[in-house]
Amino acid sequence: MFKELSTMKFALYYLGKYRLKLFFAISSSVLFVLIPMLMIVLTGTLLDVISGKSATLYGLVKLSQDPYHTVTFISILMIFVAICYGFIAFLRNVTRANVTKKFIFELQKDIIQKIEIISLDIHSKFGSGELLNRSLIDVANTRSFVEDTVIKLVTNIIRISFPLLILFLMNPLLTLMACSILPIQFLLTKKFQKQIHEILRKNRRKRDKLMTYLKESFDGIETIHTFNAQDYTIKKITKQVEKIESDEIKSQKYYGFMTGSIWTLTSIGLSLTWWQGGLSVLNGTMSIGDLVIFTGFVVFVYSPIRRLAEVMKHHRKSIVAMENIKEILDSSSIIEEKTDASNLHVTKGNITFKNVSFSYPRQDKPVLNQINTNIGNGICVIVGKNGSGKSSILKLIPRMYDPTNGQVLIDDQDIKTVKLSSLRSQIGIVPQHPIIFSGTVMENIALSKPNATEEEIRYICKKINAIEFIDALDNKFETRLGRKGIALSGGQIQKIAIARALLKEPKILILDEPSSALDYESELDIYKVFEKLKDTITIIIIAHDLSYLSKISDKILIIDKGLIVCSGSHKELLKNSYLYANIYKSKENQEMRY
Repeated sequence: MFKELSTMKFALYYLGKYRLKLFFAISSSVLFVLIPMLMIVLTGTLLDVISGKSATLYGLVKLSQDPYHTVTFISILMIFVAICYGFIAFLRNVTRANVTKKFIFELQKDIIQKIEIISLDIHSKFGSGELLNRSLIDVANTRSFVEDTVIKLVTNIIRISFPLLILFLMNPLLTLMACSILPIQFLLTKKFQKQIHEILRKNRRKRDKLMTYLKESFDGIETIHTFNAQDYTIKKITKQVEKIESDEIKSQKYYGFMTGSIWTLTSIGLSLTWWQGGLSVLNGTMSIGDLVIFTGFVVFVYSPIRRLAEVMKHHRKSIVAMENIKEILDSSSIIEEKTDASNLHVTKGNITFKNVSFSYPRQDKPVLNQINTNIGNGICVIVGKNGSGKSSILKLIPRMYDPTNGQVLIDDQDIKTVKLSSLRSQIGIVPQHPIIFSGTVMENIALSKPNATEEEIRYICKKINAIEFIDALDNKFETRLGRKGIALSGGQIQKIAIARALLKEPKILILDEPSSALDYESELDIYKVFEKLKDTITIIIIAHDLSYLSKISDKILIIDKGLIVCSGSHKELLKNSYLYANIYKSKENQEMRY
């Protein structure tokens, strides 16, 4: 959607949705910088009146000849201007905050939606730490784009051009002298702009890596403590922090040079103004009040230039953040839904693999080679060594990935031609390592069916014998789990995950080693539930223990090195496959190490 747009146009596209709010924000900001200029004019005019000279406002409005009346009038006018300035200052902050909030909300909503729906290859490409950075820190950094780039850019154009106009009308020669430093400053700024941008971009990438290291460290804190690897982890993280801070020093050197050069050049410009203006006062060609007004307007011209380094720092950070956000929003998932995709209609639950080969993105070595098999209604058990391709087969069915070659069909419908929501709504999945989210037991189970009633959830939990441990919790189904909640055992987590999968009443149920964390009794309870369900749905189980599953399974697939080396029922394989007979009869059957 945004690939053809430059980073700036991409940002303006989002900001363009709030044109009216942006207009009010810019208008109030313009008034905020123009009103103080009136105070300079009033001050200079007041000095001329006090010194006994007749005065006019901007050379247009003639003031009273009575100096006492004029001093009082100007003082009252100053108070009125101060009140107006206070109101505009409030309005400016409110309108800026309003448009910035809308802009950031829209960006954050879109990037979170994108991260939630993009395929697993994009998640593996960036990593969770980097995606967190882009959806939180980068979005927050775009705030300065609205405030420092867009609003201040327009504001500063007026802030510089208006006083310049007044200066030229007052004294063109003195104005040229005051502005003589501007071309030099422009060239210096342009010279260092690219270097600063490149440093910030590299620094941002390093911060992404740091976030990944920190997240991995926090998630794996138990493993780190187990292996006493704290020193190694700390060294790895601090080394990355050192690289980031090294870049910060480089960028600060550029900013320091820019700030120093700006203040030096503008101070020289002010000195030239006072020198030439002072001579004009002595010659009688300029009044002291006019010199104060002139110098005040010169300061207004210089003010945004003096803040250029700081503004550029925020601007460049926001542009780098925009680049990172745009990269995510431009990312194309390898899993795409066809525009004419239809709903999946599951009647029998037959799954067919036709000449299916598969390799993961950015990996040349195939994980699956020419898989041809049919999995019908009932229980299909898949066994094989670690890394043989068992889990990869399961990931192809709900289209977490697509085959490199071949087709996967459900009831003779190519799953690439059906809607993803329709496909996944009819598949229940229990991963090898289920995730418990922050929330209650009820919320965790109802994740697959948010509108489920408590009766439905209790019924499912009773079926898999999970109701006993849930009712034993302090608040039963309302007990909070996850962060700041109670911790469950591995077996309890597994039961929550199975209940979650069964609650949606799937036509196809996929389980990756569902009994790995269960005791023998719980394992039997679960498998008995599957045995009752097998006549109505298709159940695919990756397992290492065949002792009970072999009795209830309808089909067993043996996979090795991405190939189905043999398949059939338990009886058929015992009779016809020497390999399966060895696996089943092996004393190491429970751990499936062959």
